[in-house]
Amino acid sequence: MTLLQLTTAVQTELDRRNLKSPKTRGNALKKVAEFIAIQASEHSVNGHIVLPSDKNMLKKNYECHKGAVLNGAESSVINEIYNQYQLVMSFPKTTEIRFKAIDDLRQIGFEGFVPISDLWKDHSVIPNVKGVYMVVRTANNAPEFLTEGTGGFFKGKDPNVTLDVLRANWVNDTCVIYIGQAGGIKNGKQPQSTLRSRLKEYLRFGQGKPVGHQGGCYIWQLKDAANLLFCWMPLPEDDPRTVELSFISSFKKCYGGHRPFANRND
Repeated sequence: MTLLQLTTAVQTELDRRNLKSPKTRGNALKKVAEFIAIQASEHSVNGHIVLPSDKNMLKKNYECHKGAVLNGAESSVINEIYNQYQLVMSFPKTTEIRFKAIDDLRQIGFEGFVPISDLWKDHSVIPNVKGVYMVVRTANNAPEFLTEGTGGFFKGKDPNVTLDVLRANWVNDTCVIYIGQAGGIKNGKQPQSTLRSRLKEYLRFGQGKPVGHQGGCYIWQLKDAANLLFCWMPLPEDDPRTVELSFISSFKKCYGGHRPFANRND
């Protein structure tokens, strides 16, 4: 979780509360965030925030920086910073998860596991909230790649890649071939997309429609693409992008630095 993502999550929560003096909390958040940014060498690893385990330590350090006792707004803001931070840090257990079978994914909260062929007929089962999702292949046989898949040509762009690229990206001994998200914070803004709307686009793209959803497009060059499963984890209160990155990072740790087959980027 970056500092921007953290402060955006806190501001979103403060806005939701309809506070009597929102500017007071907003100014306090800005000042605390500036302090955290100044202390980046202590509170950041590869661009991601790593806060002290005890929020009182951050409060004490901020008081030293400020040269005065915290006011109520600053104390409240730091409390909420830790609330939002811990929501995301509850997912680290993703570093310990396995990606080999459906049961591994069920254990960490994924649901659905519906074949693409069924979702092409009716996608109403997909939750209409933000969250993360995975594409799963349960077949034990080696994948058969297609020179030309079923993905759509958005703005005339060919979504297909060479067979060599597909073979180079394939990861053995896992059922997970793509990890995605819907509704995650991007450039400080909260998109309105949901799992249902996002996966609807993904599905239409796989039917050859010229839809601007090229993330995970490699799956459409699998001969058994229609038999792949979509599963999802609704995250109405958390930032899906942060959780998605956490899962991808965990996958890479399990598979020697390799991303899931269809994830071209972290």
